[in-house]
Order: sequence, then C-alpha cells, then structure tokens
Amino acid sequence: MSAKKTECLCVVKRVPGRVYPLERGPLPGGAQFTPELVREVGDVLAAHGFPRPEDLDRNALMWVLFRFVWGAPVGRPGGGVREGVGG
Repeated sequence: MSAKKTECLCVVKRVPGRVYPLERGPLPGGAQFTPELVREVGDVLAAHGFPRPEDLDRNALMWVLFRFVWGAPVGRPGGGVREGVGG
C-alpha cells in the first residue's frame, strides 16, 4: 500500500490567495535576500524559545526561506536554479 505523496506548498506556483512564491527578479522596495535576513529569522526563533540555528542548521534555514520566497528550484541544492519555477 503506497501513501499519497503531498506536495510542499513551497513547490507550487502562485495560486489565488497567496503572495508567495514571488516571481524572480528585483524585489519590491529594494528588499534583498541576505545572510542577515536568515540570521534575523533565527533570532526570531530564539526569541520564541527555539534553539538558535547555527552552522548547518542556518544553511538549511536559508534554503527553506529561499524556497518559500521564490518557490522550489529544480535540482539539488548547489546544482543551480532553473528559471521559471515558482513564477
């Protein structure tokens, strides 16, 4: 018996009622996806009692945030991002 595979919401293209994932290109208001953004999200987690992400956990958090903001890239991490995914 095989379980039905569900697709992560970060993989799907934009659907009605969702703002994310964004289309690739310049971000509104000059926003940037930076290591500081990832650190600040880690700070928010720590402020709410979760362990602060360090080293490999911070890298994983960066990957998850990237997938949320722009949709899931096709391929493996570090293997490049195929354009047109999530947009």
